[in-house]
Amino acid sequence: MTQQRLKKLPPLYNSQFRNDLLYNDFLKILQERKLGWLNDNHLTIGHSFIRRVTDLVWYLDPHLGKLEKRGLKLPKIIAKLPVYASESHYNLYHDTTKHKKIEISREKLESFVKALILSIQQPWTRLLHWEEVIKDIDDLIKIAQEYANYLQGVNNRMRTIHTSLVPVRNGRDDITVEDIEAVDLYPSQYEFLAQLLRESNDYDLLNIDHLLPPKPQNIYLFFQNICADVSFTLYRYYHGNYLGTLNFVWKIPSLDKCDKTKEAKNISAAYDQIPIYCTRQMRKNVINKYSLIVKASRSILQVLYQDLTGDVSTPDNEINKKTHERIKLMLDTQDPDIIIDLRKIINEKGTKFDVFWNEMQDYFNE
Repeated sequence: MTQQRLKKLPPLYNSQFRNDLLYNDFLKILQERKLGWLNDNHLTIGHSFIRRVTDLVWYLDPHLGKLEKRGLKLPKIIAKLPVYASESHYNLYHDTTKHKKIEISREKLESFVKALILSIQQPWTRLLHWEEVIKDIDDLIKIAQEYANYLQGVNNRMRTIHTSLVPVRNGRDDITVEDIEAVDLYPSQYEFLAQLLRESNDYDLLNIDHLLPPKPQNIYLFFQNICADVSFTLYRYYHGNYLGTLNFVWKIPSLDKCDKTKEAKNISAAYDQIPIYCTRQMRKNVINKYSLIVKASRSILQVLYQDLTGDVSTPDNEINKKTHERIKLMLDTQDPDIIIDLRKIINEKGTKFDVFWNEMQDYFNE
């Protein structure tokens, strides 16, 4: 019996689960290439290899769009899987349910990578007929590892931000101010901008975020070629995060007759419209300092800090958010004795006090 005939593959899964479908599809690709293992190793080494490959692909599957945006594409052997060839996904759980998609964990991603590395370091992977497959799997590992490194970088940056003693963004280092000269002809996409400027007075501060294209790529091109039939100044504040960039303009008579004093006032006015986001460490330092002399709960001190600094940062979790809302309600109504049903905050499921709360509700509704 020849060596080729002795090569075997693990059996297909007889299952309706889509992760098993992924396993079977990858196994069939190996079968088409007449690959396999000798001496019943297909039941141990072979099964572990296929399972580790498909476990990693399954974990990445809901997030392939994110990877592609970072230039990370699946290797050929994975991209040729039937479901991916039809431009679909194996993991449809979040597409067919209302559950929130779970973000990729760097630790979990690296655990899948380490497990797969153990497989491709085995002697059988050096055989010539496995060379092409192992190369693609090595590319898959590199893709996953590169994204894990990216996540680590994000975590490090967020840790730096949270422990910073000053706001990460400011109106000095994160802005650009550019004077744009009037042109006779301009693309039609700038007509709304040109009309807005024509109808305004010189140095009227105007926010133009509502005039921008919906897609980020088009926004970039919009500002690359921005122009109008009147001269104007473009002020951009790079806020970052989900707020993106805040954009303001104001009309000027001409580039050589620009009033720098009025422009400086506009820059200051634009900065006043920018929301303030204090870091966790800034809030923590102030609250810890004044909690030594002020007998108040941390929630009240946090609301007080926001009122004094203008900080618009949201609480870390839903419970704190609801607590802050109720404290602000007490402050707005100037009624410190207002009754709060704390069960709504802590999701209390008991019915012990239902009679009391029902009576109170009837009393206030009379």
